[in-house]
Amino acid sequence: MSMHLIKFGFTPSYRIWTYHGEKAKKRARKEVRQIQPRGEYDTGFDRCLENLANGNVPESPHVEVETPQDAETSEDPEENTKEYYEALFASQKPLHENTEVTQLDAIARLMALKCHRNLCRDGFDELLVIVGSLLPKGHLLPQNFYYSTKLLSDLKMSSQQIHACPKGCMLFREEHADTNYCIKCNSSRYFEVDRNGDGQKRQTTVAKNILRYLPVLPRIQRLFMTEDTAQQMRWAVEGNRYTDKMIHPSDGTAWKNFVKKFPLKAGDPRSVAVAISTDGFNPYGMSAAVYSCWPVFVIPMNLPPGVCMRSENMFVSMIIPGPKYPGKNMNVYLEPLVDDLVRGWEGRGIRTYDASKKEYFDMYVWYHTSLHDLPARALFCGWCTHGKWPCPQCRQAVTFFWLNKGGKYSCFDEARQFLERRHAYRSDVKSFKKGRELRTGAKPNVFAVLKKMKQRKTPDPETGSAVWLNPQCETQCTSYVSKFKQKYGEEANPEAEDFDPEVAVLAGEGLKHGRLWFGDGCVDPAKVPSLRQIRRGRKSGQPEVEPRPRASDLAVERLREEMAAKEQAAQEQRAHMEQQILEYQQQQIQMMQQMQQQQQMMQAQQAQMSWLMSQTVLSSPPGSIAAPPPYTTPWMPPPPTQTPGTPVTVNNLNIIRSMNRDYVSQGNDDEAGGSGGGQG
Repeated sequence: MSMHLIKFGFTPSYRIWTYHGEKAKKRARKEVRQIQPRGEYDTGFDRCLENLANGNVPESPHVEVETPQDAETSEDPEENTKEYYEALFASQKPLHENTEVTQLDAIARLMALKCHRNLCRDGFDELLVIVGSLLPKGHLLPQNFYYSTKLLSDLKMSSQQIHACPKGCMLFREEHADTNYCIKCNSSRYFEVDRNGDGQKRQTTVAKNILRYLPVLPRIQRLFMTEDTAQQMRWAVEGNRYTDKMIHPSDGTAWKNFVKKFPLKAGDPRSVAVAISTDGFNPYGMSAAVYSCWPVFVIPMNLPPGVCMRSENMFVSMIIPGPKYPGKNMNVYLEPLVDDLVRGWEGRGIRTYDASKKEYFDMYVWYHTSLHDLPARALFCGWCTHGKWPCPQCRQAVTFFWLNKGGKYSCFDEARQFLERRHAYRSDVKSFKKGRELRTGAKPNVFAVLKKMKQRKTPDPETGSAVWLNPQCETQCTSYVSKFKQKYGEEANPEAEDFDPEVAVLAGEGLKHGRLWFGDGCVDPAKVPSLRQIRRGRKSGQPEVEPRPRASDLAVERLREEMAAKEQAAQEQRAHMEQQILEYQQQQIQMMQQMQQQQQMMQAQQAQMSWLMSQTVLSSPPGSIAAPPPYTTPWMPPPPTQTPGTPVTVNNLNIIRSMNRDYVSQGNDDEAGGSGGGQG
């Protein structure tokens, strides 16, 4: 025995010699009150005490925490953990001998009052002096704000104030901690003032933009420092399950695939999966000045469903300052949080004390998901949610149109394109866009649709469709998935990519009777290469792939050609008729113009005759001129007979010559009559 003790020593956890006759002592327990009736001392800020004292997980009215001096622990807490327990127990002393209110309880309420009412430091110091003067002598209330924060700082809930560029270009941390100007935009880190009055501004010690960061890893470690909470942090693996229901994120495919991919780190029940959420708000109210402040929350997902989403289990990791929203510089402000998450996953993890098992373990923290609305997702993930394709799932499958009066894009009535072809909503022209029947448009992933379809024994009462599916669909889907991953890699997801007909050919080992073994009807088999061509390296769309027309395709093509020829002949006939009508209208216009010209010429001739007669009367003596005979219109030959296609022609020159001869002969007769009268 002596040699054994010299060589191996005592067992570290064997402190009470129960196997040698020593009786085990009862454990000395300290009781941390979580919810207690405070009566007149209740100010409404008891939740702050619960968060500080109970590791942020209120599960029962009384939570028992073992002292570090327990003898049956398998592994002792380290110094930093002991300091936390000692500070916690020291703060549980009564404020004075005539009350049950503890020192931590009183400080937590007063600090919450200071934050809620925005008290300055001097005002808080005066408040402590007044309250201390009302307490009995020997009370444990701190004298001022400094000693109050010192008491709370012993609980190891630290925070950091990181200076940031006023434009959000960078953070002044790590290698840039001593930099005074932004390395990208050259903006000053501190406020600049003209102290000497010489017109030259100098930097002060007051930063323009401050990012307040609360480290996440110590707060997650705090969850394992109480026994009940440490047990609940293993619920994701050890908790009760429903085989047919999803009640927790650990029941989802993403969680299971991640654990399967990283079994050594994520397979530990105490490895913590976290979710990140952020959104902007105005801390001064909607009616105040424009100000956008963005808190970032980190939520441990290992807790049970009824505890996971409680407000006390949502850690505020940072507060991104305003007044403007961070925009595309969101990733700059998230650098401290990302560094903590990377440190929690890489290497050997974070050494953490488990109060439920009384041992230390390497805790790994991994990012599971994010919870945002679409505008916040645009900043967090970089996806533009205010353009034509805001939906990250549909992307370009949904067409957006611009609202002239609204000043934004809208996709109203575009979701109907994903319905079944015979659905009643497709032909509904009253309930949606007025007088518009939905087009076919884009379709979702064909493989995902086929995988979710089920065989029906009777037609659907609403659509009248049986939606029959081959009984071998399950086997076909499995074969398609395996061939798809062989072609694109194990990480490829066939439900997220377009349907690949070449993979369907490989899954069915060629075409069966000219048709695809899986997904037939979704693509044209005549345009898909054969199995031999695919194995030779040919792809769809290449000229080496010869099309294989079917008899039905040829018949349809002939019918289309005949219909096209008939349509072309009808168009030519209509064009000929329109040309004839146009020519006839032009002839009518020409005839009207010629008649107008003839009337104008006749009027001119009549005016000339009147002038000649007046000249004759003036040149002859009075009473020697007889009355002229009545004017008769000269004879005109009838127009020639013309066909509708022949233009009308008139011999105007002959008409003018005949009229001149009549005028001359009539004038000679008048002269002869005048001379005869003179002789008589």
